[in-house]
Amino acid sequence: MASVIYWFEAYSLDVDRRELRSDAGLHPLEPQVFDLLEYLVRHRDRVVSRDELFNAVWQGRLVSEASLSTRLNAVRCAIGDSGREQRLIRTFRGKGLRFVGAVREELKAVNVAPRSAAEAEHRAWMLQERPALAVLPFANLSGNPRQESVADGFTENLITSLAQTHWLWVASRSSSFAYKGKAIETTRIARKLHVRYVLEGSLRMTDGRLRLSVHLVDGLTGYQLWSKSYDVSAAPRRVVHDDLVQQVAAAIEPQLYLSERLGAERKPLASLNTWERMVRALSLMNSKDRRLVGTARQLMQRAVVLDPSSAQANSLLSFITTLGVHQGWRRRTREIPLALQIARNALALNVDEPWAHLALGYARIWVRPEEAIAELLNALSRDPNVAVAHYLIALASAWAGQGASALGHADMADHLSPRDLLARGNTGANNNVRATACFAIGRHREGIGFARKAIIDSPSMPTAYRAFLINAALAGDTAEARAGLRTVLRLAPNMSWGWIRETSVWGRDEDRRKYVEAFRAAGLK
Repeated sequence: MASVIYWFEAYSLDVDRRELRSDAGLHPLEPQVFDLLEYLVRHRDRVVSRDELFNAVWQGRLVSEASLSTRLNAVRCAIGDSGREQRLIRTFRGKGLRFVGAVREELKAVNVAPRSAAEAEHRAWMLQERPALAVLPFANLSGNPRQESVADGFTENLITSLAQTHWLWVASRSSSFAYKGKAIETTRIARKLHVRYVLEGSLRMTDGRLRLSVHLVDGLTGYQLWSKSYDVSAAPRRVVHDDLVQQVAAAIEPQLYLSERLGAERKPLASLNTWERMVRALSLMNSKDRRLVGTARQLMQRAVVLDPSSAQANSLLSFITTLGVHQGWRRRTREIPLALQIARNALALNVDEPWAHLALGYARIWVRPEEAIAELLNALSRDPNVAVAHYLIALASAWAGQGASALGHADMADHLSPRDLLARGNTGANNNVRATACFAIGRHREGIGFARKAIIDSPSMPTAYRAFLINAALAGDTAEARAGLRTVLRLAPNMSWGWIRETSVWGRDEDRRKYVEAFRAAGLK
């Protein structure tokens, strides 16, 4: 195995040891300060937005701007920089931060020799496969033996819920419960069950309150990756437990994905397996940046070459191909037939792969949106947590003239988004599709409001500005519509009357006429 050391000026940043050193010795850093510095150095090729930093360092938790400012000041102090000088970390007002110092990367061998043949086999298995998780029986800390069944029932329901996640392997109930009440090292259990992650926790019932504690552990190192406590009313029991199961599952899946993504980003491209390439591609495509999405597409093209039997890899390649058309970067006539063929290849490999049905439905939207809905419902029948399927049904419904039903699916997409990898970069998309649906049903003022929210969430997403300008134009806000068009043309220079004729898939003639009228009012030449 290898770890990365970043060298800049007189400093070395050792990712594996989590150490910042210079000629003066070790510079101790708080965990979040280290994470912030590492993230900026690793993504030094671009400006990193504050929202991205909040997601990467605080993992989506709500924190104040002051928290980021405090950690940033600590980083600058540790590397001899300052907000005034900005020699190494530069602030771009309204855009974010970028590490601008010259950096040299060094791959350092890490001595992680396995202690036994069994551990060596387990480590090799984990490095080749997608993530696997075991949920150990939750401990009953109530002091009441009658609550044992409550703890066991919660564990079973959580296993069932997590097992519905199609990209995650979950150890069976019988495998996990074989370790109930046994004081065995977590890493040893992980080796026995062939899993990378172990989830453990406890339940305590006191004074009509249910207190739940959950811990996610790396099965290779034994390090705790995440923990959370819940304190809720204990009655009515079934409703409370079902709600808690969904809360825990929704919280764990993003943590698993984050761990996988960080691991994949730290490895050289040549050493990535198919799953790791998918994780890297998801991170890049979710940026909605044209260059980064292009890199994601190249990653998946290579993944399909290396593993042509992977239905998920083919599905993601098809999805990324259609995304280029959706954003206005690529021509529909050339790309959509290719996306359809790749999606059909994925289905031929695994007819039960939800991403394959999702990719096929996404591509079909650009042919006949009303026919795409059935395929997207097929994706949901195989994984009800695919939030993007609801978003795409909303999009297809709006374009097919079913704007009212589109709003309901957008709400479902919001509700499920924490459990969907493809939805992690979809910030603003659901408000965007609400704005499109409002355009179709003539609620233009409401559509402007949704589009503004989408723009705030994703200021580089051309589709949000398109939804804004078409609603503003028909609401009579011509100046606003013209400003929206200028931004669209900056983000998607291919926008033209020819592009509109080629990509417009409105099912009703009246909607198509309104769409053209809106762009004409906005000043498209």
